[in-house]
Amino acid sequence: MERYAEALCAWEMRSVSSECRRITPVDSQPLRDQDAAREVVMRRVASLLHGPEGLWIAISLLAFLFATRNEPSTAAGNDVLETLWLAIPLIGIPLTFLTAYLPGGGGWWWLLRVVVVAMVGVLVASFIAASGVDYHDSRNSGLLGAPVYSLTIGLVLLVPLTALAAVLIWKRSRGRGR
Repeated sequence: MERYAEALCAWEMRSVSSECRRITPVDSQPLRDQDAAREVVMRRVASLLHGPEGLWIAISLLAFLFATRNEPSTAAGNDVLETLWLAIPLIGIPLTFLTAYLPGGGGWWWLLRVVVVAMVGVLVASFIAASGVDYHDSRNSGLLGAPVYSLTIGLVLLVPLTALAAVLIWKRSRGRGR
């Protein structure tokens, strides 16, 4: 029985010098190694949730709440969702740049994350807002234009803010090198 239990926990391999080496599976690693691995994973997840990605998840959830409140659709609910098509890029993109003040923000990698997540976030959140609108007539066919409309407004904001952030990051990194 003891031999069987040992076989489950470790495998033996014979090396050239005929000494036995033990190779242990991941599950039987010491607890501190498992805890360290979990900590690394949690740190990465936390940096995503506290960074620009988490902000856009929250904005998309907010758009989803507004879209679900418009069931059954009303003219007033449709107006609120149409206003969100403007508010999502006008409020969301500047808020995304404020994540530079969070730990780990403000570098080149952060700027790439901001640009990609802002464009995807504007599209997703405005599509969610458009999905809650129902005019009960032929105007519904144009609702897929809302994400393009929001993205266009977002790009008008994103391009100059990205250029400004790039200049500030470049100056800061150049100042550290001296």
